[in-house]
Amino acid sequence: MNCARKLTDEACSDPVGDRTSIGVPKPTQVDLLLAKMWKGNSRAIDGMLSARMAEIAVGTYFRNINSEVEDVARWQLDDPAREDWKRFDLRVGKSFIDVKNARCPPRRNHDDGRWKHRNDAEGLYVSHCVPRFKQQRCLGDRLNISKEVKIAGVLSPYLGKNTLVDAHKYQLLFLGLTSESRVKRLKEVAEAGPIELSLGELDDPNRFLLPPWVFNYPDSEYKERDRVLELVRSQGAVGNGDKLLLAAAGTYRSANLSVKRLSPDGLLEAVAERTAKYGLSLPIVYFTVLEHLVELLSCLKGKFVEEEYMEALFPTTEVALFPDTHKTLHLHKKRPFFVYDPLTTVETLIHTFHKIWQFGAFDGRQFRAYHLGGLNILRGKCAASDSHWTTILAYCGGQLRYGNKLGPCGRNPLVLGECKVCPHGRLICPDCGSCCRECKDRSGPSSP
Repeated sequence: MNCARKLTDEACSDPVGDRTSIGVPKPTQVDLLLAKMWKGNSRAIDGMLSARMAEIAVGTYFRNINSEVEDVARWQLDDPAREDWKRFDLRVGKSFIDVKNARCPPRRNHDDGRWKHRNDAEGLYVSHCVPRFKQQRCLGDRLNISKEVKIAGVLSPYLGKNTLVDAHKYQLLFLGLTSESRVKRLKEVAEAGPIELSLGELDDPNRFLLPPWVFNYPDSEYKERDRVLELVRSQGAVGNGDKLLLAAAGTYRSANLSVKRLSPDGLLEAVAERTAKYGLSLPIVYFTVLEHLVELLSCLKGKFVEEEYMEALFPTTEVALFPDTHKTLHLHKKRPFFVYDPLTTVETLIHTFHKIWQFGAFDGRQFRAYHLGGLNILRGKCAASDSHWTTILAYCGGQLRYGNKLGPCGRNPLVLGECKVCPHGRLICPDCGSCCRECKDRSGPSSP
């Protein structure tokens, strides 16, 4: 085994993926009481109990990595005069964490029409709504200082009131952490590029809708990876030279001085440059890949080879499928640039842009300005002065009707070229026919 292969194997060996899917115990009386308090008169208890289970899951995750955890949310019952519970749910070490839960839409079975619960978001859209980023006042050595409250993202099954009794049988997925400072850093990254980034709602810019790729796991999860990357930085060359290791370490520069910026090598250089400045994280990787693909398809004259980007961005290791068998190569689709991506958002992004290229969505369109909204909706227009935007990527926020039941559609992604476009420039979902509020004839739920 050469040096680069050995280091790649070691950089992929951190067990972060083994800890992020979390089972929770059966709801206790305290959990039920809290859910009923949060429910009030207008909310369904299943959503509130799912939120409580998400808090327990995040607490479990941090206890499993040997952090001290205090369940502040239950102070609402035990000691409501201590109002910290209004600002955050958990105290983890010296950090304050507010847990935001998103529920996967159920999967509709076309054979019998039943809605089935699921733990993954494959092919479906989810986001985490943050009404506002919060600060927590705390005492420093001598000063009363303010610390930002971090946001923990959790993905949970969509459980109805009749299945809540079985909630403990399902796995919740911890997506990682983000914060106001990290979102601001991401906007700073976007300012120099072709995409305007706005994570706030259109009608309320102070409400943030966070897509799954903005979350990142604690640095403590990457001890082996960081050890390897520090070794790469200190030694420079890696055996025969592994481009991905060098890019993740923030030191990659192509030996070919004429390398095209809009090529896999050009993307490796772009990620390396940003990693050196901002650190290695899923948000930095995802947004840099998105910028690259947008520019690539805007001026691509030839073929977009998806496999070239997959091989360039994802580490490959040797694994044995069974004991005492020959090892085979395995592409780690959940570890772009050695960052754990639990919902394979980067792989999905590359595959989606390959579909856009296949459908010729950019043919005849010279997009020059782009906007990525908090709902992970990418729009483009041919000139900065144009008032008309065309949606390139979106998700479906419509509903499907089966018999007398309604359920969220949630199809993701909707892709320009594959989907028709309504008169207002929005993509029409092929499953439920939804597109936008302005199209009255498409506002109602469809039947499968």
